[in-house]
Amino acid sequence: MSDLIQEVPTHCKNCAQPLYGDYCANCGQSARVRRITFRDTFNHFLSSAFAFEGPYLSTFRYLFKDPGGLFRDYSAGKRKQFYQPVAFFILNTAIYLIIRSLIDYNPFEAQSEKPDLSRMREMEIALYEAGQYMVAHINNILFVLVFATGLSFKTFFRKQFNLAEYVTYGFYLTGFYIILGIPVMLVSKYITTIPSQTNLLILCALLIYFSYSLIGRFTFLSVTKYILVTLSSILLYVIFGFGVSFLIVYLT
Repeated sequence: MSDLIQEVPTHCKNCAQPLYGDYCANCGQSARVRRITFRDTFNHFLSSAFAFEGPYLSTFRYLFKDPGGLFRDYSAGKRKQFYQPVAFFILNTAIYLIIRSLIDYNPFEAQSEKPDLSRMREMEIALYEAGQYMVAHINNILFVLVFATGLSFKTFFRKQFNLAEYVTYGFYLTGFYIILGIPVMLVSKYITTIPSQTNLLILCALLIYFSYSLIGRFTFLSVTKYILVTLSSILLYVIFGFGVSFLIVYLT
């Protein structure tokens, strides 16, 4: 208790309002303010920037069990208990990039057969380098998947939610997909090479799962729409994501 600035404070240190409990009723600050330490500074950073102790982990578990339920609750106004969708996407992208950098992982180096660039034509080299560009700038390219997913959901399930709400669902879906790519990356790096098509299969399964969880129907028409949402999302992602990458590489 010696590190407390005041043992039994009567007024909030932040806004000077009278205190009637452990937290200020006016600004929400804790009544017992400690001296600044490196440990507290680090904990506050994690709490404000990442919120690992609450919304992030509970949001991840909810997305694993019932992504459609989470989205319906979020759309209905239950915002405080969930990690915000854009922040969820950005944080997961940062985690993925940090781990990939730490283990020095390059998916092209993991391929058993590498192309001989000296025997390839200019267009073939540009296509190959566009793929490398996509991987190197995955944090930017995956934004395309977010909007491709939102647009596909709106196209085939237009009455349930508006486009902005579906894009929000796309942020959650893409952020979840990014985290699922981490164990694939680790296994490919340290155990055995995993084919690059594996990530595509994971994305397909995830899109169908998120579609079913959101709509909740298992009729022939609904299943057909789930498949169409999946194909449309991936097609738009490839067209715009790879297309932009190819254009940048080809022009430069």
